[in-house]
Amino acid sequence: MNGALWTLPLLAVVVAFRSSPSFGLVGDAELLIADNPLMEDLGALPDMVTEDYFWSPAGERIGYWRPLTKASWLVETVIGGRAASTYHFVQIAWLLLAVLGVQLLGRRLGLPLHLACASALLVGLHPVAVEPVCLVMARSDVACVAGVVWALVAWRGWREGSRPRLWASIHVVALVVAFGSKEAAIVALPLVLLWSAMEGDLAEGRRHRLWTTVPALSVTAVYLLCRWIVLGSGAGVDLDPDPLRILVGGGAYLRGALPFVVDTG
Repeated sequence: MNGALWTLPLLAVVVAFRSSPSFGLVGDAELLIADNPLMEDLGALPDMVTEDYFWSPAGERIGYWRPLTKASWLVETVIGGRAASTYHFVQIAWLLLAVLGVQLLGRRLGLPLHLACASALLVGLHPVAVEPVCLVMARSDVACVAGVVWALVAWRGWREGSRPRLWASIHVVALVVAFGSKEAAIVALPLVLLWSAMEGDLAEGRRHRLWTTVPALSVTAVYLLCRWIVLGSGAGVDLDPDPLRILVGGGAYLRGALPFVVDTG
């Protein structure tokens, strides 16, 4: 019975997205993959990961650095010969990894198995997942989510003392995956720090537990440094504090987060 519950969310995701491998490459995926002359052999890997996200096909810079996303596409192209289905299968695999991570995180937080699986179902079948999973150009989103979720799962496993070296290693690898996929992975650091503080790590006598936040701090610092080295002056992000933009953007975000509401571009 337990085994069936564990697999239910994963099977539900597979069934829900079973038609996506038949989709083609649209939007930025045409530019970044289909029409990219460098997406042919592994020899282009160094250039792929040490330049701006849009550099190779477009000859321009937009201030994004997502080395894992481009490296993954290169490997998939060499293996699958530019077949669109290859990229879509990998998209689904990233979502499955994230869903499994949500289940494990729920269990580590003390949820009964049926509630942990229900949480995973909500994540895997949420309408907000449809667009990033079905669009290869949104690979960064699904890979980043999987990386952040597993970084938290492994962090909890590490702190609980069960096979600490293994969980600490998974924690670091998951952080690297998240940061290598999308800049939004920066949320992992405040999550870890806030969680640590809420568990009393700042209290006298428990401050020694703060060392478990060192990997998140270190990976974040190394990522920001590498990003600055690669992008140089283009590494900055322009922030627009216009209240109207914040109101509209925040409202659109909340609407898109409602269950059973498909709000896609």
